[in-house]
Amino acid sequence: FEVTNTGNVTLDDVTVTDPLPGLSALTFGEWPGDDSVLAPGQSVTATATYTVTQADVDSGAVINTATAEGTAPDGTSAEATDPETIPLDVSPAIELTKAGELGGDAVAGSIITYTFTIENTGTVTLDEVSVTDPLPGLSAVVYDGWPGDEGVLAPGETVTATATYAVTQADVDAGSVENTATVSGTPPTGDPVDGTDTEVVPIDSDPSIEVVKSASGDVAAAGDVITYTFEATNTGNVTLDGVTIDDPLPGLSELAYEWPGAEGVLAPGESVTATATYTVTQADVDAGSVENTATVSGAPPTGDPVDGTDTEIVPIDSDPSIEVVKSASGEVSAAGDVVTYEFEATNTGNVTLDGVTIDDPLNGLS
Repeated sequence: FEVTNTGNVTLDDVTVTDPLPGLSALTFGEWPGDDSVLAPGQSVTATATYTVTQADVDSGAVINTATAEGTAPDGTSAEATDPETIPLDVSPAIELTKAGELGGDAVAGSIITYTFTIENTGTVTLDEVSVTDPLPGLSAVVYDGWPGDEGVLAPGETVTATATYAVTQADVDAGSVENTATVSGTPPTGDPVDGTDTEVVPIDSDPSIEVVKSASGDVAAAGDVITYTFEATNTGNVTLDGVTIDDPLPGLSELAYEWPGAEGVLAPGESVTATATYTVTQADVDAGSVENTATVSGAPPTGDPVDGTDTEIVPIDSDPSIEVVKSASGEVSAAGDVVTYEFEATNTGNVTLDGVTIDDPLNGLS
């Protein structure tokens, strides 16, 4: 503060006052004569300090007016004022950090908990601070506790918030949940400021499929019919497309499917059933069983197809048997007459017989 007597008489009791709250006491430099006395044309300086407040920064400047006074010899008062404006740099900014954690298994219905950390990284107080996240199905954002008034953050202050999200099958099939949240706040002057953060929560893909093959029907001989039932189940966590069941058994009929939804598609936990028939051959009976393996395969959203197999053995009990019928012809009345024998051997069992022979121990038989 520089005070100058600009009049033509000496002033006494010269003082400077400044009503700025928080201003330190004024310290005068060396008076040109007696303390508090200024002759015409004389000057004195004084200094004081002031610590800027957040309110000052929010207003963008420190504005205050000082007043100098002095008393003339006739008792009249001389007075002068001078305002001073110190502009302050106003730099509003806000920052958001978003983190997500998947709880439970990587399946539809599992819950992701999101944590939002908001920080006022600028120089002014922000009002109406809020987080928005357009993820469909996200719960309401719950703030954990504001450091001051709700929705208000001073520079350097932070607040956290949480929200939850139930994973969908589409998310699991995609392999992740990706979304961007936005935080905004309004400074004392000027347009609102905002910040964004994108979080990708990975969901591990674990495709798998299995098939169970079963058989029904009484099987005892060639020509009997076996009915096969195939049940394929998606035992993984992602949707499978192009699901097919293959059984290389020669002579098996075409499989007839019953799909739970779209043809060839199985969501996790879904099953499809199929049936086919097979007519037993003599080779099967001779072998004692019909054995074959079915394979199911399906394609996940990404990666190589997966498959599963199941082998079914249908036993056929072996029941070998054979019989012979012997008959005779010819006129027989005396020694020397000839009897002609005929032997008819029949396989009366269910399996092929090899090395078949007929033996008759009659002496003299040809």
